Amino acid sequence: MKYVRKASFKGLRQLSGTVKFSPGLNIILGPNNAGKTALLESVIIPLLLNYANTIESYTFLHIYEAARGSLLHAFYSLANKEARSCINISNSTENSSTGCASITISDAIESIGDSIVNVAKITMRSETRDCSITYIFKSNGQISININGNKCVESDIRFAAIPSGVMPYNGFDTIIGALKRTNPKLVDSIIVNFGDDSYKLDLGVDALNRAVVLVKRNNNETSVFYSIGRGLQRTFQILFMTLISDIILVDEIESAMHPELMTELSSKLVKYMEGKQVILTSQSIEAITALASAVIDPNNVTSNRFKLSQASRDCSDNKLKVPIRLIILTRRDNNIVYMAYDGCDAIDYIAGSRDPRLSFVLLSPS
Repeated sequence: MKYVRKASFKGLRQLSGTVKFSPGLNIILGPNNAGKTALLESVIIPLLLNYANTIESYTFLHIYEAARGSLLHAFYSLANKEARSCINISNSTENSSTGCASITISDAIESIGDSIVNVAKITMRSETRDCSITYIFKSNGQISININGNKCVESDIRFAAIPSGVMPYNGFDTIIGALKRTNPKLVDSIIVNFGDDSYKLDLGVDALNRAVVLVKRNNNETSVFYSIGRGLQRTFQILFMTLISDIILVDEIESAMHPELMTELSSKLVKYMEGKQVILTSQSIEAITALASAVIDPNNVTSNRFKLSQASRDCSDNKLKVPIRLIILTRRDNNIVYMAYDGCDAIDYIAGSRDPRLSFVLLSPS
C-alpha cells in the first residue's frame, strides 16, 4: 500500500504548513477559511506531477479547480507569484520517497493582429521528474493547457480528486464506459440503497449517439445519471473512484448528502477502501460520526454520536476495519496549525467531544 505520509507547502493559497497523514481514513475538520481545501490541493498537485499518469489524471485537477467557481481564478489564486508543495509517499515496506512541485504565475500583454490581450500563465512543474502543466488564459477568452515532459505518462499511483460538486459527464461517463468494457462485473457490483429503493449503474447512448451513464432503480426503472439527485450522483462517483484508485481525496464529503445516504456511503466506502488511503474534509457531525462508526463496523453504521459512544466502548485499534486519523486544523496568520487523534482515540473524540468542529479554538492563541 502506498500512501501520503506528509504534505509540506509554502505560499499555496498564501498558506504554509506541514501536516502528517495516516494510511486509511483521514478526516480533516476546521472552520471556514482554515485551509482545508488548500491542504487537499497541497497533496493533489505534487501527486499529479510526480506519481500519476498526468495525461490520464490532469482532468481530475481541472475538475477540482473548477469547483471553486472559476477555472481562471481558481488557478490564478494558487499563489501570489510562486508556491511550492512537497509530499512524502510511504509504503508497507517502510520505503519512502518525496515528490515536490513548484507553482509560478506570471502576467503579460500580447499583441494579436490589431488587438492587445492580457495573458495569465500558470505553470506547475515537478521538481523530481520531467513533467509540467501550463495553463494559459487570455482576455479574449482563449484557454490552452500544455502538458510537457517525458515522464508525464509514467504512473506509480492512481488517484482521484473529488470536489464538493458533481464530476461532469465527460469525466465520469468516460470512466464508466471504460469499466463497462473491461470490468462489467465491477460496475454491476456497486448497488446504493437509499430509503426503500436500490440503485445501480448501466451504460447507454444519448441523442447524439454518445456514451452516457444510466441509473437503474430497483432493477427496473431506468433514467439518465444526471437526472437523479446530486447526493446519489456523488455517492456513486466517490465509490467508483475509490474502487479504481489508490489514493482518494474528497472535499466536503457531506455535500448534498441526506444523513441516511451518508450512512450508506460510509458503510461502502470503508469496505471498498481496504489497502487504500482516503483524505477528506467535512463540516458535518452526522458525516464524521457515520464514518467513525463504519470504521468500527461497516455493517452497523450510525450517525448518532450516543450510539457511536456505546459502540466504541470495546474499541481496539487492531480490530478497526481501516486505520483512522482525525485532523483538526486552523490558521494562525498564514500558517496552518493542527492536532491529530488516531485510531480509537479519534473515534472517542468524535463521540465524546461537545462539538468536534469547534475544537480548532484549542489551537488558537489565548
